[in-house]
Amino acid sequence: MDTAYAGPTITRAAWLSGEKSDIDLVEDQINGWLFAPAHRIAEFPNAGPAMLSIVTPYFEAITCYVRGEASRRKTSTPFLMEGLLSAFPELSDDDAKRYADEVRHGLMHEAAFRNVYLHKGASSHAITSNAGVLWIDPWHILNRAQAHFDSYVGRLRAGEALALLPFERFMAHRKSRPMHQ
Repeated sequence: MDTAYAGPTITRAAWLSGEKSDIDLVEDQINGWLFAPAHRIAEFPNAGPAMLSIVTPYFEAITCYVRGEASRRKTSTPFLMEGLLSAFPELSDDDAKRYADEVRHGLMHEAAFRNVYLHKGASSHAITSNAGVLWIDPWHILNRAQAHFDSYVGRLRAGEALALLPFERFMAHRKSRPMHQ
């Protein structure tokens, strides 16, 4: 019989038995399914769109954990924007919305950007706008998202109540879905 995995390295049995915690699982899933593959392809000069495709779901997901609620059956763009602004507090609301429109909706729905230029290290900002165009550094976005997540996991592991209580509420919701029973 095949071993079922709940994350890239954590078996379903280890998670459901309590051998691995919910924090372990989420850390394994986000790092193993989002950040590790994005870092792996980052060496390629034209990897920017693929990196954004992999990393962008993180911003909506982290909002679910931080709020303690699912974005399902809701307008999910505000969840993505909230997560993006959490990782990039210097970003304007307008640029966060443009990121959602251009990257999430443009790239994900049309497999192309409309008004985006990608660059690597041309500025100190991951996302900026100029003359109606959004300038995005996917490598910077990947690194900042990873650092943001590492900080969040650190707060969870430290038992910070403001982080842990909503996290536990969202994980209870995740576990209540039929596939986890």
